[in-house]
This record gives sequence, C-alpha cells and structure tokens, in this order.
Amino acid sequence: MKTKKQFFNLLFIAGTILFILIACDELINPNSDQNQDQNPNPDSDVNYLYGETIEDADGNKYKTVRIGNQVWMAENLKTTKYNDGTDIPLVEDRFEWMELIYYYRQTGAYCNPGDVYTYGRLYNGYAVKTGQLCPEGWHVPTEIEWKRLVDYLGGPEAAAVKLKETGTEHWNHPNVATNEYGFTALPGGERLGGEFYKNGFNGSWWSNTLTISIYGLERWLRSIGGERVSYYHEQESSGRSIRCLKDTIVIDSVGSSTITYNGYKYKTVYFLGKEWFAENLRTTKYSDGTEIPLVTNQDYWTNRTTHAYCWYENDQSTYGNIYGALYNWYAVETDKLCPKGWHVSTHVDWDDLTHYLEDGYQIAGGILKETGTEHWKSPNKGATNEYGFTAFPGGCRNPIDGTFNNIGYGGYWWSATESTATSASGSNVYYDSSSVNRGGYHKEYGFSVRCVRDNVRTDDD
Repeated sequence: MKTKKQFFNLLFIAGTILFILIACDELINPNSDQNQDQNPNPDSDVNYLYGETIEDADGNKYKTVRIGNQVWMAENLKTTKYNDGTDIPLVEDRFEWMELIYYYRQTGAYCNPGDVYTYGRLYNGYAVKTGQLCPEGWHVPTEIEWKRLVDYLGGPEAAAVKLKETGTEHWNHPNVATNEYGFTALPGGERLGGEFYKNGFNGSWWSNTLTISIYGLERWLRSIGGERVSYYHEQESSGRSIRCLKDTIVIDSVGSSTITYNGYKYKTVYFLGKEWFAENLRTTKYSDGTEIPLVTNQDYWTNRTTHAYCWYENDQSTYGNIYGALYNWYAVETDKLCPKGWHVSTHVDWDDLTHYLEDGYQIAGGILKETGTEHWKSPNKGATNEYGFTAFPGGCRNPIDGTFNNIGYGGYWWSATESTATSASGSNVYYDSSSVNRGGYHKEYGFSVRCVRDNVRTDDD
C-alpha cells in the first residue's frame, strides 16, 4: 500500500515539474510559434508572420503585411474619423446617400455594409479625396500602386487567388484562394445608388487616382469578384472598401560593387532587388569580342540602319570617361552590348525604378541624378543620388542631322524594348526637372546605355 502511495506522489511531482517547464518555456520564448500571428492559410508553404500593428483615429488596430516592397493593411478600414480626429458623416438613408453626388453636397461619408468587424466600412470617393482617411504615415493607394501589387503577384488571375481569404465563411462557394501573403481580401460588397450589393460575392477598394469619363470626374478602383482582379472607374458617390498602404517602401539592401568589362572597370549599385551599372557604358566591343563600328561622320550616322557607336562631339578624351559612349538602338538590338550575365535595361527595369522610388516618375529623376553642378547645369533640380545610381547628363546624337545635343542638360538612355519598327523605348532626365520622362525614339538616336544584371544578386555573389 505504501509503495502504491509513493508511486502516485512521484507521478504528481513529475506532472508538476513538466507543467512548470512548459510554462517557463513560453515565458522565455514569447516569440515561439504558439505566440505569433502566423499565416492565416495553414495549407500554404509560406511561413508568414504579420508585421507592425497600426491604429486609426478611432483606436481600431490593424494587422499589416509586406508584399514585395509594399506594406499593406491586412484588414479593411473601419474608422469613423479622419486622421485629424474630425468625424466622418455616417449616412444610412439611401436617398441621402444618393444626394451626396450633387455639387452642393459632395461630402465625405461612410456606411456600414453589415458586420463591420469583419468587412470594415464602405466610404465614398469624397472621403478619399480629403487625403485624411488613413493613419499618419499611410495613404489610400494610387492606381499605379495597385497595379504594382497585382503585377508582383503574377497578374490579375494569380493575384486574385493570392489575395483572397480562404474558405467560404465569408466568400461564397466556390472560392479559389490561397491568401498566401495574409492580405485577406474580403467580399465587403459595394453601395451603388444608395443600395448595397454583392456582399459575399465581391470586394472592391478605392484608389487615390481620378480620371475623366463621359460622366465627369470618376475614381479608379480595384475589384475582386471571382477569378481575377479587375480595375475600372466609378462615380465618387458609390461606397467602397479601403485598404491603406504605408507611405514608405521597403528596401531590403543597398550595396555596391565593381565589374571589369572590355578593359573598363565599372561601379555597380544594388537596390530595389536589382543590380545596375552605376556608370554609363563605354565599351567599344561586344561581349563576344567583336568590334562595334565607330561612326564619326554626321551623314553616315543619320543614314545608318545598322549598329554603331560614337563619343560626344567625337571627343573620347574629354567626354568618354565621364559620360560614356552613345549607341544607336541597332547596337542595343544585338543583345551583346553588356557583359555576359547582364543586359541593356528594359522598359520593365525602368518601370521598376520609377514605380518604386517614392512618388514614382515625378521625383525618380532627382533620386537617380548625380548631385551638384560639376556635370549637370544649374539648378539640377531635386538631385539626391541617394542610391548611388549617378545619372549623368551625357546628351544625345540627333538622328536628323547627326549633331550632338544637350550635354549637361539631359541624360538619355535606351531600353532594350522595341516600340515600333522604327522606334524603341527610352528614358531621360533633365537639369531643370526631378521627373523621369519615358517615350519612343527613332532608332538612329545616339543614347547612353545602362546594364542590369540578369538575375537577382545574392549575398554569395
């Protein structure tokens, strides 16, 4: 009997010790799997964790997710106040909601589509126009920023699957979804003409971008109603969900290196997931060792429809080492201008630069330009060169008369993307502007070239 009692005492002591150990483990490891917000889709292979938590003017807290270089709210907005504390009018009556479109009203407003905790609230476009819906440091995304998200996820069809909440608790059956980034798009429906529609079938979110239609000023939006992310514009009197986007993008790393190519040593810069030459190309040979024809004569340049290069004012010693060489697009077309494993920057490469650098093309030129007025003419507007791209004003060679123009005033770079049979895509920045300009240019122009590494650089490279 005594032995049996001792056995139970030992069993009790062992259980108590085990309980204490488990409790201590959770205290010591507060970031263990049990205590973290994990991927809401347990079937996904992505080991996702939510980012920072943000708070609106009402005190509502929101999870956030990072997708690419963007940080999004992982829930629909449900604030009843602007970020300055001012109340947003609640308009429930359908006729009063419809009257908001008239010029003498056009007032920001919100309404409740149902379960506010789950779906958030619906806001009209006039509330978006105030610029005060999202918490400080966040904003209603532009149409370009929505496009960037969709493109990053693989296009409209793939993005719909990856953004939607899984299951059929909120989405109607069938719901093909993985929610692999934790965005958790929900079908909050919409309010049109004062009536509520498509709750359970459709989710739609305003952008901060306006456009002109035959009906007047309208606002772009994104919608998920099935197997794709759609975009269209709608009158601002309609009610839509809101997702806020963080003002600043995430840059994983910024670094620099060098590469030697055909006798020249080039600096390179790595940012926004790509590695670029930090200098204009000045090679006189292709990557296979073949000489590129040097054309100095003006008439020969204008009439030439085959590959060629030149130096500004045909003066390599003065201009070559700083500004690089000028190439016609036929040299770009050979696909042999850059070192093996690199390529002439494409239209997509330049898109990535202008989209991800702060407010896009409007200030990207300043961020890319070399600072000061040693090479750029004054005022060299907006120049910060904060990533070391060091855009130089190398000028160009005119295809009409073969003359050289605009050194010090503008930098022009080919893209490897053809526009038409006679033109190709190019980008340029100017001394008196902070923007990047894009367009199609005659292939006979002489422009600078920047090379981009074919694959994403790794820490082992």
